[in-house]
Amino acid sequence: MKLKLSLLAAAALCTAHAAHAQSSITLFGVVDASLSSYSATSRFVGDPTASGQAPTVTQHANKIANSAFAPSRLGFRGTEDLGGGMSAGFWLEGQIYNDDGGGSFNFSRRSTVSLTNPWGELRLGRDVTVLGWNNYIGDPFGVMGVGGFAPLQIFGYVSAMRGVAAGQLPSDNYIWSSNSVGYFLPPNLGGIYGQVQYALGEGPSTDTASNAGKSKKAGGFWGGRIGYDKGPVNVALAYGEDNKDGLVTPGKSRIKTFNVAGTYDFGPVKLIGQLTQLRDEQAPTGAARANGVYDGGLLGFTAPMLGGMVRCAYDWVKYNAPKGTSAQNNDATLGKLALGYVYFLSQRTLLYATAAYTRTHFNGAVNIPIALTASTVAYSTGLSGSPAGYAPTHTSGYDFGILHSF
Repeated sequence: MKLKLSLLAAAALCTAHAAHAQSSITLFGVVDASLSSYSATSRFVGDPTASGQAPTVTQHANKIANSAFAPSRLGFRGTEDLGGGMSAGFWLEGQIYNDDGGGSFNFSRRSTVSLTNPWGELRLGRDVTVLGWNNYIGDPFGVMGVGGFAPLQIFGYVSAMRGVAAGQLPSDNYIWSSNSVGYFLPPNLGGIYGQVQYALGEGPSTDTASNAGKSKKAGGFWGGRIGYDKGPVNVALAYGEDNKDGLVTPGKSRIKTFNVAGTYDFGPVKLIGQLTQLRDEQAPTGAARANGVYDGGLLGFTAPMLGGMVRCAYDWVKYNAPKGTSAQNNDATLGKLALGYVYFLSQRTLLYATAAYTRTHFNGAVNIPIALTASTVAYSTGLSGSPAGYAPTHTSGYDFGILHSF
């Protein structure tokens, strides 16, 4: 009898605990596939007659691609009610490559654990940066596909060129940041929202022969974001600083990015835009400090049409070369026009079409701005970039696709 009563008491205790700490786990994902076509024309830098090179080269590619409307992904998230207005949660999300089934699945898109109470949310792990959130809300194309925000790709490439810390992906600390701690304001502040974020570099604490001049904070990031979302208005300011100290050359190197993005919903038409600036502050080389500045922006809109939605945007980047260096006259500009249409088959399935055209202008025949002309930069074209000795002048592309979310 005593054993039976003890078992009943234990069962009752477990039932009471389960009732107190309610939890839920959700499997979610997106599968996005498109038929995409790309074209890029480049001109030879220098005298093509003297070198025996073709004045221009055009590349074409047709692909079945993924993630031209939204990232194809698979994820798991869950929450547990801890009582007293507090809850715990986790989020694990990874990229999937449904066009060819390749790639190594991991949770490099997001992997966080968090605690939430009436004062806000504390979140630890790999997460979207404050800059990434602003780029997303300020782009009708959600930074994806041939129509995606061009400055994002260029800024991410600048980050990669200035060095990659151990355990990081090449463009980390612009859209994503590993080893981060974030605090988010609670959602009951009358439309005001915001966050602060700090990511550890996790470098060694002392210099060694192979680590000369490298800061233990190299690869780290800090930033903040404040916004207002109420009625037809959603606007936010963001600032982030990426520590590149000693990752490529000894000394202090930082990438400092400021962004303001917003939308205004007029009813049938939503106006969307953003302005951004990246300051590439490299370690001094000789007497000059190579501080290249990239100014960018976007102006666009979305509007309902024939049971779907039209998307349109013009975005640009202007590179201001560092003065007092051999590249001081190599200012450059890039502009892109994109137009798209989305048709909603259901709440979870849609068809889309996007076309985009990009044009690049630069001065000087030598020391062309690397972030605008390097072979690894493709301006949303899906191509490998320009052949050696050539710089791109214009690109074009389109995506026709289908997306299903679950």
